[in-house]
Amino acid sequence: MNRAGGAVTAILAAVITLAACGSGGHPAATVTRTVTAVPSSPSPAGATASPSPSPSATARLTRKQAARLYVRIVDPMNRSLDAYQTDGSDNAPWQQFVADVRTFIRNETRAQHQLLAVRWPVRVEPYVRAMVTTDLAAGERCAREMIAAGSYATVTNVTSYNADCTATNNDANATQIRSLLGLPPLQ
Repeated sequence: MNRAGGAVTAILAAVITLAACGSGGHPAATVTRTVTAVPSSPSPAGATASPSPSPSATARLTRKQAARLYVRIVDPMNRSLDAYQTDGSDNAPWQQFVADVRTFIRNETRAQHQLLAVRWPVRVEPYVRAMVTTDLAAGERCAREMIAAGSYATVTNVTSYNADCTATNNDANATQIRSLLGLPPLQ
């Protein structure tokens, strides 16, 4: 491996902490949610009609349900992060790196939407929202900057000095989520 590849490996290793939200080895699954409407009961004759309630959102997930779903949501993002990190450490052709970073961006965007669409346990929800709006958003912007860099040598500068890229070193939200859900700690 050349010197630039080694530097990219070190920089990309820092980025891995951002998306290491789920544990690997779990099959990817499409997240589906079922929304059940609460049937409105007919008004008794002569009673004043009140507006019918809007469909209720699904109940909050249990800790066990939330842990399984969390891993299923973040696993594709983590696998695509591993792919582009390996590209950087192996000094793979630039176009392969770019393709893998684009896959990561798609998976991260999908994960952001899926994470926000879930009714997490009360103690977990603020950390999920914070992770999506700060950590994952910064990771996505950093990934776009890496693509725009145009070469591994320039990626090293971007990841060293770009505020979004340095922000990806913060894994406090992911660590707290994993702890609250009873998942193994980040490695």
